[in-house]
Amino acid sequence: MANRTLNEVKSLLQKLQRFSPRNCTQQEFETASLKARRLLEEYQLSMADIAAHKSGEELEEQSVDLQRKRVPCWQNQLAVNIAYGFQCTVIESKAAGTTYLKFLGHVSDVEVAKYFYTMLARLLPGMAKKAGRLEGRTGTPLRRYVNTFIVHAGREINRRLAEDRTVATRANSVEKALVVVKGHELDSFVRKLYPSLRNKRNTVYKIDSAANAGREAGSNIPLNRGVASGNGNSSTPLLA
Repeated sequence: MANRTLNEVKSLLQKLQRFSPRNCTQQEFETASLKARRLLEEYQLSMADIAAHKSGEELEEQSVDLQRKRVPCWQNQLAVNIAYGFQCTVIESKAAGTTYLKFLGHVSDVEVAKYFYTMLARLLPGMAKKAGRLEGRTGTPLRRYVNTFIVHAGREINRRLAEDRTVATRANSVEKALVVVKGHELDSFVRKLYPSLRNKRNTVYKIDSAANAGREAGSNIPLNRGVASGNGNSSTPLLA
């Protein structure tokens, strides 16, 4: 093996940690994990050493224009659940008579989170309305049903993403360290841009049938849809 400086080794380890069940084949993931373990042993590094190194990926903010001044609370809650699922933060802001959702995080995470939120925001309302109407709901009862359905669907998807990340970090100590590093970097990035940011409280109605239907939907929605690359000719799976 060629002689490398410690910084070069740490950078290589960070590239290897990007291989996970979410974005590569099982064989590629296992090969990257094995190589990472060998590097850790050869250079006598620990997770703490890797965590002390920066992730090497830029942070950014991307906005989604909701094209309306007032938005249903399910939209904010869905965005929060999806953003957290992909290690991002999302905030709501208003300007020029419209509302924006701003996704903040590392570039690759933000792109996936924004794409997936946009796809779900189109898909889930129709599913929720159909389920609510089957129960004979209309008007305000239907709107509350839709809100509850989508919020719980988003929570279930968040849980699945977190579970997937936990499995990946258990199998790959380098990825576990980078999850910690990226979390610290994101916190600093958000505090710098929005030092007075506060959490927003939303109303979630207690409708058991809607919550159950939403969780079922969230558990059945495929999470391996591709995210188109810049040229539109390839995609990266969200989950293997």
